[in-house]
Amino acid sequence: MPVALLGAFEVVLRVAGYGHSTRFLVEKEYGGQTFHVVNKEFYQQFMSMPVGNIMNLDDLGFSVPAKKADDAYRIFILGSSAAHGCTPDFAYGFGRMLELMLRARFPQVRFEVYNAACPALNSHVMRFAAEGCATLEPDLFIVYMGNNEFSGPFGPAWGGEGMSSLTAIRTWMAFGELRTVQWLRNMAWRPWLPRTLEASEYLKGLRRFRHDSPQRANVSERFRQNIEDIRAFGVKAGASVLLCTVGSNIRDWQPFDSMHPAGWPDSSKSQWEAHFRTGRARQEMGAYREAVESYIEAAALDGSYAELQYRIGTCYWRLEAYDKAAEHLRLARDYDALPMRVDGPQNQIIADTAAHEPSDWVGLVDIEGALAEHSAHGIEGGDMFWDFVHFNFTGGYTVARSLFDRIATLLVERTHTTDKPAPLSQSDCERRLGFTPPVLLRHVKDLVPAFRFWGVADEYVSGLIARQAALEKQIGANGPDLEEEGYRQALALSGRDYYAMSRYARLLLQKGDSAAALGLARTIVAQHPLRPASHWLLIDALEKVGKKDEAIKELHALLDIFPDAQDARAKSNAVK
Repeated sequence: MPVALLGAFEVVLRVAGYGHSTRFLVEKEYGGQTFHVVNKEFYQQFMSMPVGNIMNLDDLGFSVPAKKADDAYRIFILGSSAAHGCTPDFAYGFGRMLELMLRARFPQVRFEVYNAACPALNSHVMRFAAEGCATLEPDLFIVYMGNNEFSGPFGPAWGGEGMSSLTAIRTWMAFGELRTVQWLRNMAWRPWLPRTLEASEYLKGLRRFRHDSPQRANVSERFRQNIEDIRAFGVKAGASVLLCTVGSNIRDWQPFDSMHPAGWPDSSKSQWEAHFRTGRARQEMGAYREAVESYIEAAALDGSYAELQYRIGTCYWRLEAYDKAAEHLRLARDYDALPMRVDGPQNQIIADTAAHEPSDWVGLVDIEGALAEHSAHGIEGGDMFWDFVHFNFTGGYTVARSLFDRIATLLVERTHTTDKPAPLSQSDCERRLGFTPPVLLRHVKDLVPAFRFWGVADEYVSGLIARQAALEKQIGANGPDLEEEGYRQALALSGRDYYAMSRYARLLLQKGDSAAALGLARTIVAQHPLRPASHWLLIDALEKVGKKDEAIKELHALLDIFPDAQDARAKSNAVK
């Protein structure tokens, strides 16, 4: 009887149109072809705020032809925001640079690069995404993940102890397609991301645990099993799998929080605090050598306090003792009680998984090592990252180049190339992507409110504000013209790039050249019909030139392809 009642309730909910499919991929037909399209509801089920509030939905999805071309080489990128490229901008992420490099150096191959990464999510979610991608005839999986294991879905940061078994987690996710389960989640369960009005308190709301806690050990073990499963999905599908160590800003970003051992005697704590205060006072006066002496005395009592290790590292940096600085700065990251960065043990898990049953199918790409190699004095900092884990253009380029070097080795035999080609230079990538000073300025402007929204420390926000002022002075009143010329050059070098075309068209609309924008928008829709944003661009351009009837017709075309597009439905009803 209970099963029958639940079944009846499920039927009622489906008939009433309640809920959504939560499968990773859904099928869409267009122009007589079938495509596998990413279902945003797959990601949305893990978030309480709309997924569009943390990223541009146009960047989230991709459409894969059901019939794979004979010369196609399909690459899937798996991870979270650092792999996705948002923050600050997907269009300039390492996946986009890698695609440019591969197409420029191996023109005989049709590269299809699909980025399945999503901000705020982790290996529990990516495991299911990888299982879906494995059905699409992949040639290569690129796995760059680990920053959200603690704070993402099923992590201990949001309540509970994060000690659920993998069996329980995967069962919970597997039943997500049922509308009854979706109803129960909406009624009684809160996903991990905070609601919009609470986001400024985001960091304050996360629970803390020491590096040696059972919660952290459990997170690491579950990460190990998920990474192993993702590797296995790729290999079983006949794809190569590149597992990447994960880099982070250890030089210019303080630990989020620090904790002493539980039950530590008050007498020891008092002595520790006295040494720490003395060291801090000396450091603030610029007496770095003396500060280190005081900090070392504190470390003899408790060296696991993350801020202490960070201060020792920064003092050694000032003293130009860079090897010692790197050692202590990495310890500061590893001891962080709010681990928003992949630590040393996690990177070891990635390396161990790549080394397990080594073969031509699976390899390790030491991204952390590459970032360090190209950073000042071998210590990763603001020369590679915007914040604690998200790449600036140089950091993204360093990742793309490292991946290219490894993938080129795989492709040389396939393409019968005699010599392994070199990657594009960073300046070449900037030109081909249209990365100009006005684009950089927009990134900085976008990051300032984002940092404030998530409650990031004022010192980092003030640094961005200073950079914004410097860029505004450099660019002056020529921003729109510089940006336009950048897009023109990008399209001349890279052909029909969706992001260069669509941003160029938007810029033309802003500058009042609606006729040119309309012609470009028509081309974009013809080439990318399964991107809702391309249809919206065409609708806006049609309205700007006064073609209202054609704009309404395009709106209906959008709804034919995407019946659940709520914004399009609302506008259609308003027109009626």
